[in-house]
Amino acid sequence: MALRQVSGVIFGFICVAILFAADISLTFAADKVAVRAAEHPTYGRLVLDWGRKQTYEAEIRDGFLIINFPTPFEANLRPAEISLGSFVSKGEIYNNNKSIRFKIKENYKLKTAVYGSAIALDLVKIGATTAESTPTVKMRAGDHSKYSRLVVDWPNKTEYKVAQNGDNFALTFDRSAEIALSAVTRDLPRYIKKVSSSQKSGKTTIIVEANGHAKVKAFRSGNSTVFDFSPDASTKLTEKPETQEAASTPKKVKKASIPIKKITHSPPVPEKPAVVTEKVNAENGREVASIKKTTDAHNAPEAKHVEEAKPRSLIPVKVAARSEKSARSVSPPSEKLVLDVGNLRDGFRLIFPWKQSAAMALFERAGNYWIVFDKRVQLDFRNLSGPYKFLVIRKKQIGHPTATITRLAVRDGYAPSVTRTGNEWRVDFRLGEVPVIKNTIDIQPQPAAQEGARIFIPAVNNGNKISFKDPQAGDELIAIPLFNPSWGIGRSRTFTQFTILPSMQGIAMTPRDSSVEVAVERNGVSITAQGGLQLTRAISKADLFASGDQTDRFTGKKDKAQLVKLDQWAQVSEKEFIERKQLLQRKVARAPRAGRNALRMELAKFFVAHKYHADAFAVLERVRLDDPRADEDGLYRLLRGLSNLGKHHLVEAEVDLFNPVFSGIAEVAPWRGKLAAEKGDWKLAGEEFKIGSDAFGVYNSDLNNEFNLLQAEAALEDYDVELATSSLEKIKTSLEQGTNPTVAARREYLEGIAAMRSGDIDRAIGKFDQAIALDVRPVAALAQYEKINAELAQKLITPEEAVDAFQKMSFAWRGDDLELNILKRIGDLHIASGKIREGMQSFRNIVMTFPKSRLARDIAREMNDLFSQLFIEGEAEKMSPIKALALYYEYRELTPLGDKGDKMIRNLADRLIKVDLLEQAAQLLDHQVNFRLKGELKALTGTKLAVIHLWDENPKESLAILYKTRWRALPDKVKKERLYIQARANADLSNFDEALSLLEDDKSKTADLLRADIYWKAKQWPKAIKALETLMKESGADKAAKLEPLDRQRLMQVAVARSLVNDQDGISAMRKKYRKKLVDTPDLDAFDLITDNTDGSEINFRERSTAIAKISQLESFMSGYREQLKNGDFWSTN
Repeated sequence: MALRQVSGVIFGFICVAILFAADISLTFAADKVAVRAAEHPTYGRLVLDWGRKQTYEAEIRDGFLIINFPTPFEANLRPAEISLGSFVSKGEIYNNNKSIRFKIKENYKLKTAVYGSAIALDLVKIGATTAESTPTVKMRAGDHSKYSRLVVDWPNKTEYKVAQNGDNFALTFDRSAEIALSAVTRDLPRYIKKVSSSQKSGKTTIIVEANGHAKVKAFRSGNSTVFDFSPDASTKLTEKPETQEAASTPKKVKKASIPIKKITHSPPVPEKPAVVTEKVNAENGREVASIKKTTDAHNAPEAKHVEEAKPRSLIPVKVAARSEKSARSVSPPSEKLVLDVGNLRDGFRLIFPWKQSAAMALFERAGNYWIVFDKRVQLDFRNLSGPYKFLVIRKKQIGHPTATITRLAVRDGYAPSVTRTGNEWRVDFRLGEVPVIKNTIDIQPQPAAQEGARIFIPAVNNGNKISFKDPQAGDELIAIPLFNPSWGIGRSRTFTQFTILPSMQGIAMTPRDSSVEVAVERNGVSITAQGGLQLTRAISKADLFASGDQTDRFTGKKDKAQLVKLDQWAQVSEKEFIERKQLLQRKVARAPRAGRNALRMELAKFFVAHKYHADAFAVLERVRLDDPRADEDGLYRLLRGLSNLGKHHLVEAEVDLFNPVFSGIAEVAPWRGKLAAEKGDWKLAGEEFKIGSDAFGVYNSDLNNEFNLLQAEAALEDYDVELATSSLEKIKTSLEQGTNPTVAARREYLEGIAAMRSGDIDRAIGKFDQAIALDVRPVAALAQYEKINAELAQKLITPEEAVDAFQKMSFAWRGDDLELNILKRIGDLHIASGKIREGMQSFRNIVMTFPKSRLARDIAREMNDLFSQLFIEGEAEKMSPIKALALYYEYRELTPLGDKGDKMIRNLADRLIKVDLLEQAAQLLDHQVNFRLKGELKALTGTKLAVIHLWDENPKESLAILYKTRWRALPDKVKKERLYIQARANADLSNFDEALSLLEDDKSKTADLLRADIYWKAKQWPKAIKALETLMKESGADKAAKLEPLDRQRLMQVAVARSLVNDQDGISAMRKKYRKKLVDTPDLDAFDLITDNTDGSEINFRERSTAIAKISQLESFMSGYREQLKNGDFWSTN
C-alpha cells in the first residue's frame, strides 16, 4: 500500500512533467560521423565525414577493412552496406565506438585520402586502376532501315582507326577506358552478332562481329564516334535466327525509315497505304484482302492459365475511350471482401483474398495508387486501423457497376510490388524502394497497321477494359487488369492524344481526345483513333544541323555556336526588344496559315534568347497544335526544353533535353548539366559539364560564369577541389566593371567550400564573411550556414551558441533545402547535447514540412533508429519514467511494427510498473492487445495485463482482458496461469465459490497458495488454518530450528485464525511448538501478544488481532510476479 501512496504523488506530477523543459539526462558525447559510399567500375569508395579534421588509421587485415579513430563516434553504416554491397558485407562499430570493421568479399588494395573533414577510403580491385585513370565510356546502339549504328560517347576527342578481318572489325582508340557494353549486348542491332572490348598498352579495342559480310562507315559527332554497319553489296547479310517461341508468332515488320520531318510551311506528305495481298477463299471463291500483322507477340507475357475462361473473340471489341453514361448512382455490391493486412520487416502487405479468380491493375497517378479488379465487391477496410492508419493515410472505393476500384494515399517512401497466390492478390509496400515490376510490358507503335496507325500493347490473359472518372481531376481513366502478376509498364508514355500511366500491374491510360478508341484483343490491347492516331518517332542527330555535318564542330571555331545560337536568335539588343517582338508577331499574323509555323519558330527562338521562356513555350505549343508531329523536330525539342528549363519545369525539360539525340553534343551539355544541378543530381551534372566545357566560350559572359559556377559546385560535391578551383579561376568578378554581385557572391561562397574541403577552415571562414558582406540574400544565407558550422568545428563557438545562431536563421530563411538543412543541424546539435525531446521536435518539423524530400525520409528513418535506441536498447533508462513515458506518447507513431515494437512497449511497461504507475502501464499494453497483436502472442500479453489490473486493484478489468484474449491453442502451462489469475480475480470480487471451483482437483503448490489466500479472504478460518498448516509442513517449518519470513507470516495467520475461532488448545500447542523458533525475530512480540492468554482483558490483544485479521495476505500468490518483475522475467511464462 505504501507503493501505491507513492504512485499517487508521482502521478500527480505527470501533466506537469509532460511539459518538461529541462535537459534530458541522456547524453551522446560521441561525434556524429556522416557516411557516404559509391561503387565505381574498378573501385569502391567509402567516405567518413567528421565535420572537422580527424586522425585515423586504416588497414586491410585478416579479410577485414578496419578503420580506427582516437575518439568515440556514432555513424549509420547502412549507406555503405547498400552502396558497396559487391565489395563488403555488413559492417560493425566496436572498440568502445572507436573503430569500424567491414568484412571484404575479395582481395583489394586500400588507397586513402583526406579532403578537409572527410576521409576517403578506396577499395581498389587487384590489377585495376582507379576510375580517374580509366574512365567508363558509354556505348549506344540502334537499328536503321539500311544499317545498324554503334556510338561510343567519349568525354573528350579521341583518335581511332578501323581494321577489318572477314566478318570481324577491330575499332581501336588511342585511350584506355572501360566500355559499358551491357546496354548494347542485351539487345544487339540487326546487323551485329557480337561485341566485346579490351584494354592494352593504353589503348581500347572494341571487336565487332558482323552478322554476315558487312562494311562499316565511321565518323565523329562532337566527342562521340559513330560506326554504321551495313550489308556488303555483293553478299546478303544473315538475319538473326528466330527462337522457337517466336517462330509460332508473326514476325515483326520493320518500318521504313522516314526522313525527319522539318517544320516548314509545306503541308505534310501523306503516308503510303498499307500493302494488301490477295488470296482466294476456298469455300466460296471470293477474294479476301489480308495484311501481314505487325504484332510482336514474342514480347508479350507468357500466358499462365490462372482460370478456365471462354476464348476471347478474335474480332476486337472496340469501345470508345469516353465511358458510356451510367446510372446516376451505383448501388453498393452485395458481396464484401475484407482486406487483410500483414507485417513486413520494412513495410506492410495488403491482401485481397478473392474467392474467385480476378484480374488486377495497379497504377500511380498524382501521388495516389489506384487498384482495379475486374470483379465487383464492396471492400472492407476494417483491418487498416491502429498503426496502419499512419501508413495508408487515405483510402476510398470508387463506385462502378462492374468493377472494384479503390484509391490509396500511402505514406511517402513506400513503394509497391504485386504477387499472386491462387486467387489471392498481395501488394507489398516496402520502405525506401522503387516500385518493383518483374515483367515490363512493351509498347509498340504500328504506323502501317491495316486500319490506320495504332499503338499495340502485347499482354495476353487480360481482363475486361474498365473506364471510370478520377473524382479529383475530373478526367477519364481506362484500366485493363491482367491475371498474371507483376506485369506492368514502369514509366509514363505521353502521346499526342493520350497518356499511358506508370503501372506496377496491368495497363492504365488517360485519353485527351474523345476520338481515341481502346480495343481489348485476344493477345493484347490496341489503341486507335477515328481519323487516325497521331504517332511520333525518334529524332536523329541529322535533324539538328541543316548541313547534316557530323564532324567535330569546334575545330578552329570554339567561339561560335552552331546549334544553340543565342546571339543570332536574339537579333537585337534589349533596348530594341519590344519593337522587334511586335515586328515578328505581325509577320506571324499576316502570314498564310501554311507558313506560320516557320515564323513562329523564329519568334520562339527570339523569346528564348531574351529569356522570355513562358512566351516561348506558348508559341511552341501553338506550333504543336497546328502540327502534332512537331515533336519529331530536334530543334523544336531543344527550344521547348530550354523554355521549360527557364520556367523551372524540370521534369518537362528533362524529357526534351535528355533525349538521346542530344547526348554528347557539347553545346547542349551545359544546359543538361544545369538541369541536372537544379534537380540535385550533381554526379550527372558534373559529367555533362565535362562534355560541354569546351563550349562554354560560345555563350556570353553571364552564361559562361553561370556554367563555370555550376561546374565548380558539381566538382565540390564530388570532392574534386582541383577542378572546382580551376572553374572558379575562369570567372571574372570585378564589381567596378559591372559584374553581377550574385556571381561574385557565389564565387566567394564556393571558394569557401573549397577551402573547407581542403582543410583550410580559417580561409573558409574569411571567404564566407566576404560572401555575406556582398549582401546577396540567398548566397549570404548559405554562407552564414557554412560559417556557423566552420566556427563550431574550430570550437570558436559552443554548440548552444550554434543552435541559437541556426534558430535565428530558421526564422529569416524559409522554404527550400537550406531551411531543411538548418532544422536538421539544430536537431543534430540538440541530440548531441542530450536534449532528445527538442531534437526529435526539430526532426518532426522537417518530416512534416518537407514530406517529399529524400533527406526528410532519411531523417524519418533516423528518428525511428533513435526511438529504438531509447526504448529498446535501454538509453531511456537514464531518463525518469515520467519523462520517458511523456516522450513515448509524444512520438508513439514511431513504434515499429512486429516483435521490435512489442519489445519496446513491454520495456516501457516494466519501468512504469516498477514505480507503481500501473494505470499507465495498463494503457500501453491495452493498446497493444487491441491493435497490434493476434493469436497466441495476444493471449500471452493479455495474461500479463490481467496481472497488472490485479496489482491496480481492478479485478473486473482483469477478468475482462482474460476473456478478450482467449486462444484455444495455448500451451498447458499458460492455460494454468490464466486459470490461477482468474481465480485470484474472482476472490477479489468476493466470488469465493467460483474461485475455489476453478482450483478443484488441482494439487499443485500454486493452487494450495491460492486456496489458503481465498479461505483467509472469505474468513473461512478452519479451512484457512488447515491450508496454512499444510503449506508450513510442505516448507519444513515444523522441523526447522528457525523459521523463514514466509513461514513466520503463515504462523501469525494461523495464530490469528485460531484466536478468532477461540481455539485455545490449538493456540497453546502452537506456542509450545513454535515460540522458541521465533526468538530473536521481529515477530516474537506479536506472537506473544496473540498467543499469551494469561490476561484475557488485554485491550491490545484484541486490537492487534483485529488489525492482523484485516491485512490481506493474498500477496502470497502475487509475490511470485513481483519477483519476476524484479529479475526481468515478468514476460516469461510461469
